[in-house]
Amino acid sequence: QGLLEQTPCVHRARSPHTSRSRSPSLGITTAMPRWVDSEWGRVLVAGSGFLADGYDLYVIGGVEHVLAEEFGCLHSTRKDCIPPGDMKAFKSMTSSAALFGAILGQLIFGALADRLGR
Repeated sequence: QGLLEQTPCVHRARSPHTSRSRSPSLGITTAMPRWVDSEWGRVLVAGSGFLADGYDLYVIGGVEHVLAEEFGCLHSTRKDCIPPGDMKAFKSMTSSAALFGAILGQLIFGALADRLGR
């Protein structure tokens, strides 16, 4: 006999505030709050993901400003400062990297959510 047949099954009392969800691909059973199963719960979960994604893309503008002040040659006495012509390319690469990371994260974690179940 395998290990699973030898292990006794322990049943826990289910909370009235949770529901069971089973991932068809992996056979994993998880407990999640009942409000997630409602229409408004799905809207809140999707909205929180949209909020986090939008926040990341909004903050990159502030990060570019701080990096320009810190590493740009306009007001800096640093010897390793970035000249104004190169600063535009630096800001463009920073913004592009943020967008690329957002798209890559959506693809990876979207596929992972589809595989593990939502």
